[in-house]
Amino acid sequence: MAHEYAPETIAVTAAAAALSVGLERPSVSPEVLLLALAQDCRVRALWPRGTTLDAELSAYERTQPPEPAQEKDGGWSPRCMKVIEATFERARRRGRFASRGDLFAGLVQAGGLAATIAAQLPFSYARLDDEGYPSPSGRSVVLYDDSTTTMELVVGVLRDVLDQTDYRATFLTYRTHYLGKAEIGPFTDAEERAERVRSMARDAGFPLRVEVA
Repeated sequence: MAHEYAPETIAVTAAAAALSVGLERPSVSPEVLLLALAQDCRVRALWPRGTTLDAELSAYERTQPPEPAQEKDGGWSPRCMKVIEATFERARRRGRFASRGDLFAGLVQAGGLAATIAAQLPFSYARLDDEGYPSPSGRSVVLYDDSTTTMELVVGVLRDVLDQTDYRATFLTYRTHYLGKAEIGPFTDAEERAERVRSMARDAGFPLRVEVA
């Protein structure tokens, strides 16, 4: 069990891989992994600074020399492999799937900017070990995975209708895919936004399921 990721963590690692491609990097670095973690809903609820890291982390990443990944490591850079090893070591001690808390604990071992930032978290890693958490208050737009609607459309509605940044839209797309749904909000005009999303999906010929919660 400890050699596998919890569902929420799978969404983070998949988004990190996509973000590294978007940043034209040959591998996933600790900074890109932290960038993906900073898009997570629970992380943002606990850590307001996480909502401000996009520019800092992406700018830092672009100044660093490329870290080629060995094929056997699945796209992780050598520094990030140390993070993953530390992540699973903590997960083994807990006897659980690797959580977002385990990822943060691993990032402290990475060195560089990611380690500096991760070491400054104002809460215990254990707050991210529980994979369930309440939905934000207010009305949210909920997107459901249907295995038909393209990722490009989902990213587009997240960015253009639901006011998400490119990084967060990428993360939420992977969260929808791996966990079956993603809640975005709250919005004061959630019903109107949901209808705009439905309209965009219909016009493109996709059966994207959208609800308001």
